[in-house]
Amino acid sequence: MSSKSRQKQPTFKAVAANDDLKYKRKYKELKKKIREMEEENEKLSLKLTRAKKNIQRLKIERSFLFDRLEQSQPTNESESDTTSSPPRAIDSEEDLSSVGSDSNDDNGSHAISMKQ
Repeated sequence: MSSKSRQKQPTFKAVAANDDLKYKRKYKELKKKIREMEEENEKLSLKLTRAKKNIQRLKIERSFLFDRLEQSQPTNESESDTTSSPPRAIDSEEDLSSVGSDSNDDNGSHAISMKQ
């Protein structure tokens, strides 16, 4: 019996060593996945920050354009009575094209030039 128990001990150690290798391999795989996910998260965070800045810039530009449009409208009542249609709000790019000409800048965004 003692010879059988001696044979099982090396087998048990071999299994334990094999399990250790599996766990180490799994640990490295999971660590790599975490690193990749953190990198992807960082990229998405930067993209979100850029998008928020772009939205803020566009809001300021829209406000500026509405102010310019308001200034270009007749200011007293007698002038506005002679116009054929009342001023209307601009809701889409289609409407913006009727106010001025569109041109693309280097970033691909639309800049609108207003005639005074």
